[in-house]
Amino acid sequence: MSTVLPQKFDWQSIFQLSFLPIYQVDPTSKNKWLTRGYDFVFEFPQATLVLLVHEEVLTSPTVEVKRSVLAKLKQKSVSELIKQHQRLYKLYPSRKKNVPYVKSDVTNTSQIYFVGISLLTVKHEQNIYPIPHQYGGLYFQEECVIDLDEDVNAIQVFSLHSLLRLTELLQTPSDFLSYLGFHRHIMSEQLPFDNEVELADTLMHSPEFFVQQTQLQQQLVTMGLLQQADTDLQYIMTNQVTAEPLQPLLDDMQKYSATWIQLVQGWVNNYKQVQQEVPLATLRLLMFPSTYMRMQFVDVLIRHNQSTEQQRQQGYICQPRFYTDFGCHYMMVIYGLDPQSEFSKAVIAKQFDTLLLDMNINLANTSTTDLILLGFDMTQKPTSDDFEVMMDVYHHRVSSET
Repeated sequence: MSTVLPQKFDWQSIFQLSFLPIYQVDPTSKNKWLTRGYDFVFEFPQATLVLLVHEEVLTSPTVEVKRSVLAKLKQKSVSELIKQHQRLYKLYPSRKKNVPYVKSDVTNTSQIYFVGISLLTVKHEQNIYPIPHQYGGLYFQEECVIDLDEDVNAIQVFSLHSLLRLTELLQTPSDFLSYLGFHRHIMSEQLPFDNEVELADTLMHSPEFFVQQTQLQQQLVTMGLLQQADTDLQYIMTNQVTAEPLQPLLDDMQKYSATWIQLVQGWVNNYKQVQQEVPLATLRLLMFPSTYMRMQFVDVLIRHNQSTEQQRQQGYICQPRFYTDFGCHYMMVIYGLDPQSEFSKAVIAKQFDTLLLDMNINLANTSTTDLILLGFDMTQKPTSDDFEVMMDVYHHRVSSET
């Protein structure tokens, strides 16, 4: 049996289509991992992703690859990635142990994920084509052993196709990092799975996908920073809801996540229109929240339909406490239509620092690093009950002196 390959292939251009480049460390910087020979480094809130890429090129008179040849290419690629990672990692003097995956870990502990990218291509008539392939749990137990139980700094290997499919399926950096932790846990327990993409689908259709958010909300309730944990999350965890019953919630999360991206894109376009540079640190925080968090943001805007005329004229703060983690805190303000109101767009633009200062005082006992005020201009369309929404973002980085 053979695999028929698709069109010409430019993997670096495809790579740019994911959210990863937003978090990429400057390749010319003196980052400790880049200077030791790793190919890419991505810095996320409370996590670092270190990538190695290994390419195996098969020169062939045809664009078809036999299964036996593919098996040899896969094994050679994985073996080279493991050997290269072991060599480069030993160059890091401290060789400090990473933190193992913990199911309910909602601390600010920084994680490091070492990921190897297997890139298999065939060269035919001066053109390069990708060879689609995946691995799965049994492969690393039988064909090429990676013992993640012995060393949590061991490399996790994916094909390039799988990595890009995972970023597309999981949509957000937060969910993607949760998947990497879950994948590392499954590998260390030597549990079987068919391939990396199917494992992501398994995660998304399990209570495990919501554990971190649930645990965090419970802590916030205990600290008095949240009145009540989300009842949907409580029901999922209490009843261990899995598979199909979760699909309606997952569909909403995906749909509202896409709406959130549109709002962020509108905010980015505002900077481009006035030829100003987009503040990258702010963009990274806006893109990071999980699909569940994005759904919570958008749900607030949808419920604006239920607001009173007085609320629309005066504006209001709506459910001001939203957290991705203890590092970043969000406040949402619906602008008042009355230009003289306390929460009008013009007044907020002048006094947002006062709101952020008050928020910072309320969070004095948490490890907050960033405060973000989201301002929404809600203009009702003349022929429907729908609203045209524009988002402003005010970002304040918390210092020890603040």
